[in-house]
Amino acid sequence: MNFGLLLMDLQDWFNDPLALVAIIAMTFGVATALLAKRITRAIRGTYSISTSDKVYLVFCTFGLLLILIGLVFALVAASSRVV
Repeated sequence: MNFGLLLMDLQDWFNDPLALVAIIAMTFGVATALLAKRITRAIRGTYSISTSDKVYLVFCTFGLLLILIGLVFALVAASSRVV
């Protein structure tokens, strides 16, 4: 298998602006989803946050939506390279 061609395709994909948007969106999405409880604690000012708290659910949903948007942009960036 020729790994040089695979590396070249990967470099082309990373240079695509849609791929960079996808990476940034997924990074912020993962960070928001993982830090949702800590952000909610800072907003509410209390340590105990239930999983049914509306602020917590909003931040988790926002993070998951950013991940989904990033995946869509990654698929669009990958499909634009197909010849």
